[in-house]
Amino acid sequence: MKEQISEILKRAEDPKIKALLCFCRKYRASRETKYSFYKANTNSDVADKLKLWLIENIKSMDFDKLDALGESNGYTIKLDEITKWESFKENAFRLECQELGDLKRIKSNLNNFIIYCRLNDDFIIGQIKKLGPSSVLMKRGYYKLGFENNAFCSLEEEKHVEITKFYDFIFFIFGELRIGFINPSEASSENFESIFDMQEQYQENAKKIIRDSSIFSLFPNPDQILDLVNSDRVVQKMLMNPVSQRGISDAKKDDLKQIKEKLGMEVRFQIKGDSILLQEGKEKDSLKDLIKALGYHYNRTLVGEYLIEGTPKRIL
Repeated sequence: MKEQISEILKRAEDPKIKALLCFCRKYRASRETKYSFYKANTNSDVADKLKLWLIENIKSMDFDKLDALGESNGYTIKLDEITKWESFKENAFRLECQELGDLKRIKSNLNNFIIYCRLNDDFIIGQIKKLGPSSVLMKRGYYKLGFENNAFCSLEEEKHVEITKFYDFIFFIFGELRIGFINPSEASSENFESIFDMQEQYQENAKKIIRDSSIFSLFPNPDQILDLVNSDRVVQKMLMNPVSQRGISDAKKDDLKQIKEKLGMEVRFQIKGDSILLQEGKEKDSLKDLIKALGYHYNRTLVGEYLIEGTPKRIL
């Protein structure tokens, strides 16, 4: 991947490729999330500064570390795995994207802004940062008094948008490469999830993983399991871990018995007959133990059929 990113940067640094700015409103209509995108006209100085921010942010990323961790590192995601990305792909990067003529148009439901460079549909790189309506300042009668070189040198009525050079999500569209990277800070991870409604997507994906598994029918109360998954973000992340996911999908009743015999009281679930019983009053913790144990079982290749690299190497 590092070689591809180097090639992308080499092309992006071409002075002919300008940075573009787009603001995004997010709102609900007919019980669905909708996005509206607004192209912002910028002068050459602003465009150059925005491009510098984007290039610097890309160069600051540790791609050697990301490559070593693999795609299960928690910060790398394929763009086609983000359900809401389709709206961005179809509307945000088009020249016909509606033009921003008045700040009032974006103040309501403003959600994020995008800085991007586009050569064609197969070459788009950019960064996305969450914003809120409070970032749009339009106070009539209030003025910004600029101070420089020991003197007040400018007076402008307040009419601007506060943005930052920092990012929540950086993305690359380059040939067959369609990938994004979440800023590892906790705040940015939360912003990423908010921008793309990932909470809803995580819930549905995690429920599908457990529902499609061979062990789902072994729970006496399957609806309870779906409720536990739906209500807990940690459980959802555990289920979507590639190793745990494979362990769950491949697990058989005999595997569960072997795991329980091996781990005993270290795990808070029981195998009785053809049923998986979660500890009463500790159902969520018991389910987490089960997910961990199945990932551990798979990764340690106890049945001698698989070899996989990745996390969790040891879960319990």
